[in-house]
Amino acid sequence: MSINDGSSSGVDVRGIEILADLDAALQRFAVRSADALAEFRALYERNRKRLEQRAEDADREVRRRVADLQNADDDDIDYCQRRLDDAREARADIRSWQKRVEEEYETFRRDAARFDATLDGTVKEGRGVLQSKIALLKEYKAIQLDAVSTGSLSLPSSESTASQDAVSIDASQDASHPSELRGFPLPKGFRWIPLAEINLKEELKDVQDAIDYRKVDKETMRVGMIRLRSEILPRLSSERESAGADFFFEADRAASQSYENGLQRIYEVFFGESHIHLERGGTAGQLDITNGRHRIKLAQELGWDAVPATVENGRE
Repeated sequence: MSINDGSSSGVDVRGIEILADLDAALQRFAVRSADALAEFRALYERNRKRLEQRAEDADREVRRRVADLQNADDDDIDYCQRRLDDAREARADIRSWQKRVEEEYETFRRDAARFDATLDGTVKEGRGVLQSKIALLKEYKAIQLDAVSTGSLSLPSSESTASQDAVSIDASQDASHPSELRGFPLPKGFRWIPLAEINLKEELKDVQDAIDYRKVDKETMRVGMIRLRSEILPRLSSERESAGADFFFEADRAASQSYENGLQRIYEVFFGESHIHLERGGTAGQLDITNGRHRIKLAQELGWDAVPATVENGRE
């Protein structure tokens, strides 16, 4: 077997780089797809608020026309009645648009959820395959070149190959598996808190369905957690001295990302004033949730075994 590196022996380094570029491209595709979905949700929210404002204006106009009709002279009754009919028709049109927008958005939500789940699984699987092959190629590259030249290249055993197929090129850069999460360093004062130490049954009883996510919808929050895992945490590892809010502000600016769709916002959600905060409770020494129930519920659904948090009287 001969794997060319440009010098008639060894692994083609360019081939490894191409696979690594493809791996990075898959991650970028997933992130940009998530951004596109988030942008559509933001557009919907803006339009929903505009329609709500127009509906309120229409209600006021109808009430005004009713009052005009009640106080009208006999000569003005027909005119006031027509104006009232027009106002009611305009209000009905707005309400019809509100209903249509809600129905269309509900369809989008279902389709987006399916797409997001498929995308997350497919990209994760694809990246896992790529990374295992990259690791395998690196192992080949490490084999002595004289073994290649004599035709006695010793390939890894089936046991070794199986092991390599299960290994990513850098576990610290991929938190797709829960056990890898706690390998990431966190900002000062934060630590990984195992979900097993939190009183989940009691604390999450009011967070069961998507409708329970009121401040930020569930899908937007889920995308934020995925980006925390795939983009924020790896940079906290590689840029430990500088990776703070300002660092992610500059990263967003370089990528032409708005605050709403950028990394700085996600960083501040988890490591700013609204971070997950816990305190010692009275249930068998388990922790109660002071802030962050929805994020902890999503972490549980995503298969995470820990969350980054602070604990009262336990900040480091």
